[in-house]
Amino acid sequence: MSDDAVVSGLIRADKLQQYIDIFGALVGECKWHFGDEGITGAAVDPANVAMLDGVRLSADAFDAYDAPGQVTLGLDLERLDDLINSAKADDLIDFHIDMETRKLVLSYREITHEMGLIDPDSIRNDPDLPELDLPNHVVVDSDRLDEA
Repeated sequence: MSDDAVVSGLIRADKLQQYIDIFGALVGECKWHFGDEGITGAAVDPANVAMLDGVRLSADAFDAYDAPGQVTLGLDLERLDDLINSAKADDLIDFHIDMETRKLVLSYREITHEMGLIDPDSIRNDPDLPELDLPNHVVVDSDRLDEA
């Protein structure tokens, strides 16, 4: 690991893929906040219709995780998805973020990828949560929902 790495970890490919997919459904790039408790992110789609807030990938989900401070990084989720697409679900992805080169370095099996980071200031800010009073709720059987 480089002395300039601010975040490093080891995680199963399927866990990372699920986290990417959550955000990828709404946006192509977003900010992820790395801290000692894991990764959190928020996003709002370009039409301001759907929003994610405080979606966390806990440090417990990693086989190894080190983020000695707090850092916010901009990621191209489409590119990240492409880079881990050839990983098998149980492959362990070793990653670190090198701030000197401003790159995310991913390794699994014999494959190593480098991906440039996006300046977080150039990405849309995390959404502000509206104050909503939503007193109603609906319970739907999942089989019915699947059928619909």
